[in-house]
Formats: sequence, C-alpha cells, structure tokens
Amino acid sequence: MNRFFFNIILFFSIFLLNWWLFGILLLAGFFLFKNFYEGLVYAAFYDLIFTVNGLPFYGAYQAVIFSFILLVLSEYFKKYLKFYPDNV
Repeated sequence: MNRFFFNIILFFSIFLLNWWLFGILLLAGFFLFKNFYEGLVYAAFYDLIFTVNGLPFYGAYQAVIFSFILLVLSEYFKKYLKFYPDNV
C-alpha cells in the first residue's frame, strides 16, 4: 500500500473509527513502513482533539507516549521478523 494513501486513511480514521481501530491502523503503519514518524503526529492530533482537560502529563499525552513506545519497539522487532527484507 502506498504511504500517501495510508496517511489519508489514518487521518480519516481519527474522526470516523473507534479509538481501538485507530490504534490498530497506527500499529499497522508502524510495521508496514520504515520510520513511520507520521504516526506520532496523528497520535498528537488525536490527543489534541479527544483528551479531557485537567489530566496530569501522563494522561494528557497518553496516545503520543504509547505511539512513541510502539514506534521504537516496531523498529527494533522488524529486524527479527521473517517477512521483512534485510535492509529495513
């Protein structure tokens, strides 16, 4: 799948899908594309729209923190998966 079209799908999934479907698509983007930093931007946008005011730091940026952890872990585990080429 082209990265551009996946970004469009992910952007509209913020508004049209449940949070867990958005999370699954975000996780798929981290594993499908190399250095999918746009996922962090989408997570920040999601937090900006749907976070309740008055939460502490770890609650206010929950999607960004979780997405950053997933990005780092996915880049690490891509090296050990069979269906990825060696140059990832």
